[in-house]
Amino acid sequence: TLVLHSSGNRIIGDSVEKYKSNDLVLIGPEIYHKWDDDDVLPEKRNNAHVITIQFSKELFNQTLFLKECFYSIKSLLKDSQRGLKFTDETFKIISTKMKKLTTVKGFDAVVEFLKILHLLSISNHKKHLAGEGSISIKEYEKGDRVNKMYKYILANFNDRNLRITDLAHEA
Repeated sequence: TLVLHSSGNRIIGDSVEKYKSNDLVLIGPEIYHKWDDDDVLPEKRNNAHVITIQFSKELFNQTLFLKECFYSIKSLLKDSQRGLKFTDETFKIISTKMKKLTTVKGFDAVVEFLKILHLLSISNHKKHLAGEGSISIKEYEKGDRVNKMYKYILANFNDRNLRITDLAHEA
């Protein structure tokens, strides 16, 4: 997901960070994610531009993608289960390629998509967002108590008066 001309809070798993224009992240399957642009005045929200590429988590399980040249991409996708943020030179290159991807079709679009994933996979300008202990949405859905707490935290994370005792009371 490439976010241009917006700012606010980005939530990925257990990570809550401020984001500004020019935010580039890769989010794996089954991890909670949300961009909250409450920091932006309502009249300026129409300027936001987001490019999101979505694809099936099963795509790289196909026989062709079991070749050695795709190992770095498969590793990248495994790492994306905690969310990855890309910066610096990687951001510049990938944002240009993602914008281009919106204008190409067919085989050329597939090739550009694979180039983007390859460049992300070899980047030295990336960091994990969610902690190693961050639970997937599937894990989150398993427990009613955890589910209730997760919903409460998401609904109230902007409340400056939120205290651990409030969470304990909810539990």
